[in-house]
Amino acid sequence: MTSLAYYLDYTKAIKNNTKVFEVDNTNFFDSEKTSKPVSLDFDHDGIKDEVAYFSTNGDRTFLKVAKMAADGSIVSVKNGWDSTGYPLELFSDRIVSGDFNNDGYFDDIAVMSDYGGGETRIHVFEGTGSGFVYSNEAQGWWKETGYYANLVGDRIVSGDFDGDGKHNDIAVFIDIILIIQ
Repeated sequence: MTSLAYYLDYTKAIKNNTKVFEVDNTNFFDSEKTSKPVSLDFDHDGIKDEVAYFSTNGDRTFLKVAKMAADGSIVSVKNGWDSTGYPLELFSDRIVSGDFNNDGYFDDIAVMSDYGGGETRIHVFEGTGSGFVYSNEAQGWWKETGYYANLVGDRIVSGDFDGDGKHNDIAVFIDIILIIQ
């Protein structure tokens, strides 16, 4: 069974002699394959206290949001988007959150999908506060050939790398394979 495990405030836990690492063994995640989780402010309250992740039951892929309570427990899990024909295997470990649509909320999800043959696309799911909009759908926000996303693995992050004050940039580490003959 897949479970959601999370770290609580380390300093507070030591001071109060409580657990630092918690595992939630609820049935939220039974029999589902899940992606890498990311944190975000889905409900627009200014606090990144939700965990978003993709899951699949084999037929459909879901983008779910788990709301966390102040004590670190899971309050609820909401389905924010779902579709058939969107295989989790294309992107499961290449997921980041940020404010990619520049609306002022840290509620968007970007995934780097590997279409094979060197075709890579970045797809963005824009948070609305109640769900997600699959923006620009199958075309994605970025598309490149000759770029192998499978060489990135899970080494993808988001941030403000161009210094414009917006958390809307993505950086990756990619393995370069050099063949010397």
